[in-house]
Amino acid sequence: MFGWCISHANGSFSFTDLTANGSANNGTFTPDATFPNLLTLTASSNGGSAVEMPGTQLLVNPGSLLTNATGSTDPVAPVFQQSGFCPSSGNNYRFVTTPKHDWMATQRAYGTVNLSSSSLTISSFDLNGNAMPSEVDSYTCDSTNSLLTVTTTKGNIYVAVSLQGLFQAAAGNGSAGILQALSNVGGTIAASTFLGVVYQPNTANPPKTVGIGPGSCGASLCGFDPITAGQPSNGITLALGAESSFGLFTSGTFVDTNTDSPFVMVAGTVVVNGTNKVVLYGVGFDNVANTPVAVLLLEQ
Repeated sequence: MFGWCISHANGSFSFTDLTANGSANNGTFTPDATFPNLLTLTASSNGGSAVEMPGTQLLVNPGSLLTNATGSTDPVAPVFQQSGFCPSSGNNYRFVTTPKHDWMATQRAYGTVNLSSSSLTISSFDLNGNAMPSEVDSYTCDSTNSLLTVTTTKGNIYVAVSLQGLFQAAAGNGSAGILQALSNVGGTIAASTFLGVVYQPNTANPPKTVGIGPGSCGASLCGFDPITAGQPSNGITLALGAESSFGLFTSGTFVDTNTDSPFVMVAGTVVVNGTNKVVLYGVGFDNVANTPVAVLLLEQ
């Protein structure tokens, strides 16, 4: 788990590995000229990038910012602005797994979380839609840090939550989720431009910051490189497939060198500066490279 601070007043950032109780790492950032929410991060001779959803979420592609002293070079960190918050009883969420290197398609890939006052129920499915045993766990909420501690038979899971209805769970194969959508979002997704991160934890390929939006690639969304001048195509395509229920896509196809299908996505909207913006999280498995594939995208 990481804590991040972004200061637009002086173009600086600071992050701390909270799990390892490490010291703070400080640097500066530069917003992209075309996408002001795309930040190039620099700390000494190291660098990375981040996609910001102002006042809501930060997706961090750490690049070379992390060293052996501060953690693995793999993680992609969704960080939520913390304002002292606990979610309400009765809230329903959708999530996808944020996989470790050894995650397989037969394990939990997506599902729902239903909250009551002190317990939650997880209903989940593998990548092919096969139902897995439901799970009921107790939890407590630290309202100062907007952090849930979920007590399971295998130990505690820590879940960062946000006022906008986003959450990130950490422990083994984690999960990223959003409040369950109340209406179809597929049409909005297909007409929108996103920035985010793609990562494959079981390969030597580092996480990469990507753009994706409407185009002529023959799929719902076409990928481009937002960091390189001219925003050239990066060969990525994303076909949503049918919206099986509000904000849930279980028959998508993601292409990045290899074709990953089914590719499962959950989506919903958050309010950013008075405007609805879509958050899209997806997971699949690359059978050629034998690796999980995760995609985290924020509408621009």
